[in-house]
Amino acid sequence: MSEEVKLLQPFQYINQFLKNNIRSDGRKFDDFRPVLLNCDSVGTADGSAMIRFGNSAVIAGITAAVIEPKVETPDEGYVEISVRLPALCSAKYCMTDSTNDALVLTQTLKDVLKQSKLIDVKKLCILEAKFAWSLNIELICLNNAGNLVDLCVSAIVAALQSCTLKKVTVSEDNKAISYDKHKEPLEVISYPISTTFAVINGILLSDPTIDEESLADSVVNIVVNADTDVIHRIHTTGSAKLDINAFEKCFKIAKNRSKIMKKLILEICHSNK
Repeated sequence: MSEEVKLLQPFQYINQFLKNNIRSDGRKFDDFRPVLLNCDSVGTADGSAMIRFGNSAVIAGITAAVIEPKVETPDEGYVEISVRLPALCSAKYCMTDSTNDALVLTQTLKDVLKQSKLIDVKKLCILEAKFAWSLNIELICLNNAGNLVDLCVSAIVAALQSCTLKKVTVSEDNKAISYDKHKEPLEVISYPISTTFAVINGILLSDPTIDEESLADSVVNIVVNADTDVIHRIHTTGSAKLDINAFEKCFKIAKNRSKIMKKLILEICHSNK
């Protein structure tokens, strides 16, 4: 079908493919785009990862600093997340401000991090009420071709998996610290993996493109623990009503996807050590 039809009648363009049991990019309904992952891709970061799903690309970098713990949590370090959606990552942001989308995505990622207990923040504490590690995770979207939630969650997991922290020694009077050249890996204790589906005319489409997301009746996001199959998050937007069979299908696909992605993350990150 012509590019003119895609531009002027996008729903008819995609729907014509769906009627023939295929998607406009040639995938089957439950197929995922090819994944490309690279850990330690930012030399100045304490942990980093760049991940691509097809043409969608996100890079995550972690910078670690020793700070004084918060008064309400004196025995914990903490993790901050920020997301940047520059205008160059999508034609959409050349016309509209990306701030709101970035804030919504940031909150989603914070919720996933909190609910999944991806890392133990108590282990970031060096000396109670005195010194603790603060991890700042910054995500930059390089190209938004759809499904940023899945990309960002996987990028965070991979960046944390690659993260190393300098060994710290506290002075005898507990007033100062010194850093050793030796670095120790951060312990990742949970592997939450996000899987998103677009629903168009009752059809579930795994790993939707940006066109499929924009035309979807609903978008379903499921975050599953790759080790325990525990669901950390189910979030649905839109008007389509899904029955129990549809949700069971989503969960089955998400569970399988979580194990594949965890295996890939471990293999790539460990190969860089």
